Amino acid sequence: MNEKDYILRYIERMMITEKDVTKVVIEAFERMSEEIESVIETLEIMSDEEAIKGIEEGLRDIEEGNIISFDEFLKKHDINEL
Repeated sequence: MNEKDYILRYIERMMITEKDVTKVVIEAFERMSEEIESVIETLEIMSDEEAIKGIEEGLRDIEEGNIISFDEFLKKHDINEL
């Protein structure tokens, strides 16, 4: 292999490496963006008193066994199965 081929292979490897690094950085920023969006949604829910009351009520119902199956729900509301 001559010097020119060696240099071309080195440059090619570097380009692939840079593309991989760029891809990893972009994916990391996308994941961070999703996490930030999730935190914002959580904060919005936590600041909604009505939503929190509904969640707490639902959790109490579950603890007390006041639940029905999905099939029972469909039947109760006269909905044909999906």
